Amino acid sequence: MKSKNVSIIIPVYNEQEYIGACLDAIGRQTLKPLEVLLIDNNSTDKTVQIGSKFSFVKIIKEENQGVVYARDRGFNEARGKILARIDGDSIIDPDWVAHLEQIFKNKEIDAVTGSNYYYDVMYPKAGYWTDLFFRKDLAKSMEDKNQAFLQGNNMAISKELWNKIKHKTCSLKGIHEDIDLAIHAMDLNANILFDQDLRVGVSARRLQNGFISFYKYLKIAPLTYKYHKKKYGYKFYPFIFALLVSYYYILFNHLIYDPKTKRADLKRLKKYHQTKKRVDPTRFVDQKR
Repeated sequence: MKSKNVSIIIPVYNEQEYIGACLDAIGRQTLKPLEVLLIDNNSTDKTVQIGSKFSFVKIIKEENQGVVYARDRGFNEARGKILARIDGDSIIDPDWVAHLEQIFKNKEIDAVTGSNYYYDVMYPKAGYWTDLFFRKDLAKSMEDKNQAFLQGNNMAISKELWNKIKHKTCSLKGIHEDIDLAIHAMDLNANILFDQDLRVGVSARRLQNGFISFYKYLKIAPLTYKYHKKKYGYKFYPFIFALLVSYYYILFNHLIYDPKTKRADLKRLKKYHQTKKRVDPTRFVDQKR
């Protein structure tokens, strides 16, 4: 069966190592999405070539560099009433689309974000439950302040809400566009849900950029709230602290683990310094609409 409502939008920039698995997971959905829009943001690798092999994928070129522009292009061109957003390294659970349909049957829900885990580390379940503990606490503490967050690798908003806020969102260097989206939505009293059963696997690849780089990336979350003169960014600090404390443990388990064989191999550590650095998606844009 095919959904009549869910459009999946995937902004991509040089995702050749991950996009195949991402699209394979979409192909395994118990309820197929209405459409899958792959928004190519000037990739120079084989991302588009790989994506074009999937018959259900529509590839759209967005020349303005920056994930916010790619996201906007996808949201604006999507036909569905539910705009589902993931990243090029996201691997959605088989019932992800079906679960979104169930969530949005509640007409009071305007947007939703869910839980995630690192699929390319040893003991991913342990990491999932730890992450979920802090993410649930973050969602509850922000709800108490009438605030919420959205996470770009696992989220969806209604087309109706998008049409209300698309001219308000910011394209500014050094902020998280997904959190910016949530802030503008909450300014309109939108109802944003955190649903732990909406689950997505993501890569731990960003940790390979180094501890300082990872820290700078994480602290963009509270800085995004600060930019909007919101006082609730500090709610992220326990979550950030937990990630930083466990950084080297997660990184080690990521570096030695081969997701294809599902086994650990210490020889993989030799390739650490040969790994290409992951681009910070917040660095490209430099103006506010």
